[in-house]
Amino acid sequence: MCAVELLDNESVVLKTTIKWEPEEFDSMAVELIVTTQRILLKPMFELTYDGFWDLYYGKRTESKFLCLDKSKIDRVETSKTFFAKRMIIFLQNGKKIILNYGVLSVDNIVKAILDK
Repeated sequence: MCAVELLDNESVVLKTTIKWEPEEFDSMAVELIVTTQRILLKPMFELTYDGFWDLYYGKRTESKFLCLDKSKIDRVETSKTFFAKRMIIFLQNGKKIILNYGVLSVDNIVKAILDK
């Protein structure tokens, strides 16, 4: 996974690869880093929708991570079936991010996201 520059008093809580399921285009594998202050997502492959990425979600770091401050999160919900464990992250601006961890449990990821 790529290195990301941490903010002051910020530490990494969790790193994993997960499937992002945006409503606007096909799902893709992304690197997910959850820190004490932010959620960072980066496509595993070059994303050709860069303009959309910036417009829809906002700022990215220099290493092309989508950077979401935890303070912008309204709530996190889960949807669990046998083959798909999803987290739906609702942002205060009305947008949502859907992450699918397949058959693996999302409970630790949700806990890391909600811990501030």
